[in-house]
Amino acid sequence: SCYFILGSLLVNGYSFTEDYHHLFRYCLAGVMTGIAILYYFRRKHDPLYNTYTAKAIALITLGLAFQFSGNTLTTTLAIEMVVLLFSSRRSGLVVTRMLAHILALITLFHGATTLLTQMNFVPYDDPAYVTTLIRTLVSVIAFGVFALVYERTDWNTRMRLGLKIPRNLHTLFWQLDFMPEPDADSKNSEKPLNGRLFPYAYSGAASLIFLGYSMRLFDIGDRFNLYAIIGAALLALGWLLNTRTF
Repeated sequence: SCYFILGSLLVNGYSFTEDYHHLFRYCLAGVMTGIAILYYFRRKHDPLYNTYTAKAIALITLGLAFQFSGNTLTTTLAIEMVVLLFSSRRSGLVVTRMLAHILALITLFHGATTLLTQMNFVPYDDPAYVTTLIRTLVSVIAFGVFALVYERTDWNTRMRLGLKIPRNLHTLFWQLDFMPEPDADSKNSEKPLNGRLFPYAYSGAASLIFLGYSMRLFDIGDRFNLYAIIGAALLALGWLLNTRTF
């Protein structure tokens, strides 16, 4: 932390580094990632590799915040949260999945803030319309993919804690899919919404972001047709997914 603070002060102190603050954070994130990989392969049972992984992800997020702004940053963070979820799905690391949830909340908050304070209505003939539309669609799709992948994954078979959880929090962490089983003495042995709390939450987030962006990118006369088409497409997609085995 001290090296990061000193490095940031040094980088911020020169005018020729003004446009490269994000590179400093990316380089430091690369160093943290390298240390985490070494810990993982050389001292696999040492929980410090989780710490360095968390630091690397935080530094990457800071770098993205310095490099991008507005809905471009929202889109970039949305992609990052999906990457983290897939990484957690493959490695089973609970800490990585926690970071994916935290980043999803940051992405939703930033997207809502951008919509309310920075983004105005974009006319169809605006040169930046197509670019803005693509970025917003990526954000919406990212939350939908996050919800779908989360719901289709058996997290109990992909769970490596790497940290010690107090016994009085076992049931709460189990309800949030961060523990394989609840505390044996717990009277509350049910998960919220039958274990689909996060899929419902992220599906709702995708819907809210979609509604918000649609008010900035589509005329009021076109929105009803858009909502009808999206609703029909979601029904068809739901039927298709339910007919397939995963």
